Amino acid sequence: MDFHSSDVNTLFAFVDVRHKFNKVVNNYFGLIKKQKYILLRHVKSVFIFTYRDNLSKIGEIIISSVVNVKNELSKRIIRKNPSDTVKNAILKSKMDKLFEEWGKLDKEDFQYFKNMLLKDFPLIELLNNEDKLKDFDSSYTQKANEIVNNKIEEFIKFFEVLEDSPNLNQVKVKGWYKKIKDMKLNNFHIYTEHKDEDIRLSSEFITYCEDRHIPLNFGSIDENLVDSLKFVTKEENIKCGKIIWLLED
Repeated sequence: MDFHSSDVNTLFAFVDVRHKFNKVVNNYFGLIKKQKYILLRHVKSVFIFTYRDNLSKIGEIIISSVVNVKNELSKRIIRKNPSDTVKNAILKSKMDKLFEEWGKLDKEDFQYFKNMLLKDFPLIELLNNEDKLKDFDSSYTQKANEIVNNKIEEFIKFFEVLEDSPNLNQVKVKGWYKKIKDMKLNNFHIYTEHKDEDIRLSSEFITYCEDRHIPLNFGSIDENLVDSLKFVTKEENIKCGKIIWLLED
């Protein structure tokens, strides 16, 4: 039986049918579905944190927008209150402005996450009904957790054999993290992302190969991550499996 793993971007692509690489990733996972998939701890934790953080922040944007618009409307002493259609337009404009200030997601992703949170809460009702707003305020964090758990469960159930968050020698993981960081200082073409998430992932991946003596395969839609992992494993003569860029023709 072959062993396979992948990065967090493949999880995002898998659980979102709108993702531009959803088909590519699903085709790849379909080919390895009956093999053993290793869901590395770092991949799972980053996915959960990022997905939940996006949903929670958008929940905050929704509430802040509704409260701001309510306050603005309450100051209209003489003029007649606008219709629900106009209120909706004002709300969406306010949310768009706050979203742009946040600036972490693109517009399509913002709409996607927002729609998930507002599935049971029509936006205009949050503005017109104080109880609805309170219900949303008290439940959107729990809703975010449920959505994230469902996404992870959907991914895990896809594979026939899966090892979830394997226990690894953390001394070795930290050792590889330091070694790869040092390698990056003299090789500017590797790990070009501004954070060290890919280095942390690579440290777990390499440690798994060494600890288990298993040639773990790795697939990603991130070309630089793939090139970086290939460079490190070659330089350090590490016996891992195939490291594949899924977008390669």
